Amino acid sequence: MVVSALHHESDALAAMATADRASVWAAFRANRLYVPTRTLDDRANIPRRFARAPEERVDLLIAAYQPVIAASQQAATVLGDLAVKTNAPSRPLALARKLSPAALAAQDSPGKYQVKPTQPSTRGAQDITIRRRSRTRR
Repeated sequence: MVVSALHHESDALAAMATADRASVWAAFRANRLYVPTRTLDDRANIPRRFARAPEERVDLLIAAYQPVIAASQQAATVLGDLAVKTNAPSRPLALARKLSPAALAAQDSPGKYQVKPTQPSTRGAQDITIRRRSRTRR
């Protein structure tokens, strides 16, 4: 039972960390990630309490998720193997994880699913603006 509890916990932690990292990146790309202006350089003359997060800080934040994700995925894999060998109640979770398309693809190319920050795209914001304009013209 302890193996199953730890297995479920590590799998949930990996899923939450992966989802949080994706949410942070999506918020940054949508210009919706803010920091208090008092934490910015003194050169930044921003008359509001909050400003958009600088890209350097977002990169550091996203990079901080990677060790947590890797460690919890490794723990889930090890505990999953143990669950299969001991016929623990979390055995179906371990088998599903091994047979998932993402797990099979990751075996073929280990670095394929790592998120690497790039320059944010402004195309999505332009598309939204164009759509809004076309709606207001009607």
